[in-house]
Amino acid sequence: MRKRDNILYAIMFGLLMVVLFASLVQQQFTVFKFRPLTGYEDPTPKPKFNLHDYQIGDYQYDLEQYVSENLGFREPIIRMYNQYVYDFYRKTYSHEVAIENDGWLYHTDGLNQYFGWMQKKLKTDNETFAKRIDIEARSLKKIHEILKEYGIHLMAFTLPTKTYLYPQHLKSHHFGDTTFNATTYYESELTKRQIPYINMNSWLKHMQDTLRFDLFPQKGSHWAAGAPLAVDTMLRMMETIGGCSLVNLDFGDPYPVYNIPEEDKDLEMLLNLYRPQRNNPVVEYPVTLRVNDSTQFPSALFVGTSFYWYMKRRVDFNELFKTRDFLFYGSYLYTNQESVMHKKNDFDLLWELLTHDYVVYFKNGPQLYMDGFFFAGKALVNLCIDESRFKQKQYEVADSLRTAYGKPDARIEDFFYEASLRIWLNPELFEELRGDSVPTMRNPQVDFILKQREIINNPRTKALVDIRSRHDNTDFKTTLVKEVNCNLRGFPSLLDNLYLTSYDFFDMQVQIMTDSLWHRPHVIDSLLKNTTDKNIERILFAKASELVRRQVEQGQFDGDSLATKALQLQLIINNMNNATTLANMKTKAAKQGKTLEQAINDDAIWVLQNNPNLPQIDHEQMLVFWEYYLIEHRFRASPQSMDRIRQKAIDKDKPMAFAIIDDVLYNYEIHKQL
Repeated sequence: MRKRDNILYAIMFGLLMVVLFASLVQQQFTVFKFRPLTGYEDPTPKPKFNLHDYQIGDYQYDLEQYVSENLGFREPIIRMYNQYVYDFYRKTYSHEVAIENDGWLYHTDGLNQYFGWMQKKLKTDNETFAKRIDIEARSLKKIHEILKEYGIHLMAFTLPTKTYLYPQHLKSHHFGDTTFNATTYYESELTKRQIPYINMNSWLKHMQDTLRFDLFPQKGSHWAAGAPLAVDTMLRMMETIGGCSLVNLDFGDPYPVYNIPEEDKDLEMLLNLYRPQRNNPVVEYPVTLRVNDSTQFPSALFVGTSFYWYMKRRVDFNELFKTRDFLFYGSYLYTNQESVMHKKNDFDLLWELLTHDYVVYFKNGPQLYMDGFFFAGKALVNLCIDESRFKQKQYEVADSLRTAYGKPDARIEDFFYEASLRIWLNPELFEELRGDSVPTMRNPQVDFILKQREIINNPRTKALVDIRSRHDNTDFKTTLVKEVNCNLRGFPSLLDNLYLTSYDFFDMQVQIMTDSLWHRPHVIDSLLKNTTDKNIERILFAKASELVRRQVEQGQFDGDSLATKALQLQLIINNMNNATTLANMKTKAAKQGKTLEQAINDDAIWVLQNNPNLPQIDHEQMLVFWEYYLIEHRFRASPQSMDRIRQKAIDKDKPMAFAIIDDVLYNYEIHKQL
């Protein structure tokens, strides 16, 4: 008997060692790839050993935290345990998810709002909640009026809360003692102040009562079929306040989707279960866009929550707006069509506010109780208060906080961050921002940014600034700021001294035409029907080139001062493309400490500005230079061609610009002979 027990113990010990060894191997080498756990996690850094931390126990604690977060097979172990707890007890350890009836999941803050528990959670009373909303509503009214002075429109909406749309799936929770409803109060305050506003909660509730399917997913916290309906409503509100015609949305017959994307079951994902759960199908609306010759495509700044991603996933925002930026929870700015992300200290809120046609501000019902965005306060302060005045108030508030916390000897700088939060939460700490009247004072930067806006709203001047920034090897905004500084101080414009070649000029015209076509879905659809090529950028370039060619042939650029200067500059550069001039330019560049390319550019511009005998540009030359442009564009679009030309430039010891000219002229002559 003992021998059999010993064998059993040996087998169990061996299995234990295998498990421990396998876990260590997985931890060190990540042999198997597992689905990462969903949700926010702040990684614990690997602690460094030192004797002091070891003696007081800090090292052991930090090491335990690190090992528990990086244990081999951690992900499947946690998922299996979560699955066990969910299957047998309908429980979860996620503080964000509430498991209710019929397999429906809700966000816990939605329950807190619906059942009146927000006061207990945030340890705040109704009077404080109402005061916060009052301050925000007054701030939004002032922002609305100030932006309207500059032709910018502010609108707001509250997002729908799943608990209010589908209370029938909630368990029998007790209601709190409060009667305060933040959404209702917020709506009444904004309506009273005539701020353009939509209560998406009540509106979608009305829609839901007329439909046979759900507007929210069973195990998700964001809208599904409700999203395109909300976009359409938003566009119609924007039309009303802007007095313009925007894109119309046509809805087809809704259809079910059974293979639910992870984004539409985000609450289930937060449970971190081992196996996928059964989900009701998500219903989608097929949406087509309808435009006409009067349709406008404004620029928009969205300020809000992750509901934004669910809107643009179902309706192509590229087709609705000329440009749009998204300020996510007031902390991250997604710009350039969401391709670039900036953190809160890396973007200029005032610039964003003043360089868009619309500012669209939205948040959930539960967020009305705490205003975690600080958007209204930040925006109002940025519009009205200059930097020195802000620092003065920041110092005053920080000093009062230091006294209130009983730390008179602490560094006042340690309280600056909290002081800023207090100011943004209540901008009426500034005496000049109190009350209902619209402040008359403005941040001096407002006029400076409005000058920038004038430039970027003009396609041609914007394109010229972009060309200048590329020639100067700087970013667009840096060049834009320099140009505005020149304008305000009476200095010569950067664009008057612009190295603008014929290629730059025609490329600018094609790009402007491409941008106008991009927002014409009916044009794009017709182009796609008539070709097997599905590369939309190539198709649009071909169409834009065809239209610009027609303009050239019709003489629309004959006598255009910018076109004339570009072609004259190109002729000057072409005439410099000889051995004698090149040798002289190399000597001059060395004496002046410039690159050869810079010396050639500067000389060409000097000749353009100072030679009274510049060649006249006629219609035939304009047509020839257009053909040059098409040839050069083909080269630039082909990496192989550019590599070949680059090698020629090296072999002949020529600048790249001259090597390109050689190939363009050679190919043009070949084309004429054919």
